[in-house]
Amino acid sequence: MARSLTYYFFAILLILSTITLVCWRLMTSSFAMSLLRPDGSKVNEDGLLMSWKPHKQQTKAQQTCGKGFNLRGYSEKDRNEDLIIYTEVPKCASTTFMQILSNACKNSKTYSTHYTMPQVIQDLLKVPSFSSKQKFVKIQVLPFTKQPYIFMGHLTFFDFNELGYKQPLFIDLVRDPVERWISLYYYTRADSYFRNWLKLTPDEIKQTLGDCLHLWIRQAGCMGRDAKDTATCLKARPFSGCKGGHIVSTYPEWFSGKYAHINSSMVSIERAKANIEKYYTFIGITEHFKETLVAMETILPRFKNELSEAYKSTERANVGHNKVRPNNSSIAVMRELLADDYDLYKFILQRFYIHLKCLGVHGII
Repeated sequence: MARSLTYYFFAILLILSTITLVCWRLMTSSFAMSLLRPDGSKVNEDGLLMSWKPHKQQTKAQQTCGKGFNLRGYSEKDRNEDLIIYTEVPKCASTTFMQILSNACKNSKTYSTHYTMPQVIQDLLKVPSFSSKQKFVKIQVLPFTKQPYIFMGHLTFFDFNELGYKQPLFIDLVRDPVERWISLYYYTRADSYFRNWLKLTPDEIKQTLGDCLHLWIRQAGCMGRDAKDTATCLKARPFSGCKGGHIVSTYPEWFSGKYAHINSSMVSIERAKANIEKYYTFIGITEHFKETLVAMETILPRFKNELSEAYKSTERANVGHNKVRPNNSSIAVMRELLADDYDLYKFILQRFYIHLKCLGVHGII
């Protein structure tokens, strides 16, 4: 009887010891996991970094970076690195950026620069014939003997390969679509060329963007709806607002290229994204202007820190000072009207952040 009791006693003791050991291992394992840092390294109880580190997983940026400084999907074949084309989306700090490019090239002698005057507004997005496109490239883009050089001007995407030329290095800047439109509207009121072209009266010059949008909504019969339904209503009806106040998306056509009048189906967000991925060396963001300059001088050949240095002595150009910002409800309608622009803007912005990491440019994330 005594032996049986002793046997059962030691058996129970063994079971309890085993349970205690298992619980202790689970607790220490959980605690160790809690000491893992976001980068995968480990710290001890005092917060000191331990030498052991697990297998490092690639970040999204590392998975997206291609060869050199380019993102995956970028076509490096048949590139003319002696020709940079800044396609210059309007009202994205373009004049300031052009001045910086010109001053940097003038001081460093790295590139010669050429600027072509903007085409008439209604012709900016029109599609010339194949022969007229070839003529434009020969006369406006490629006649210069001083290479390398930078071509600057309001120019929607051109596929140089289809014209029998090597693809240049395309660059551009984009801006939050609503902010771009606010800037564009008041610029047309302030600039004498646009005032004359639109034939604005003194009263029309004083109209605010918010007033114009409200007038458009009222005259189109789209009152009393939420922002999305109001925008849908406006898009479905002929424009009937202020001169220069027709709020429409620009980015899809700009980056799709000059195809709209040949086949409207060739202008799309998807085509624009494909062109950006394949052909654009870099697209900067106006809201992150300094980081854009550092990235440009990192990825573009022959530049070192010339753009950043030129920026220090360049004043911002064409900055509006009498802009009356629309109220929140008007901004909400504008965002819906510019939904396609926002789709592309967010796409470009995401690529911008990833590209900065690939280039080793820090400061905004």
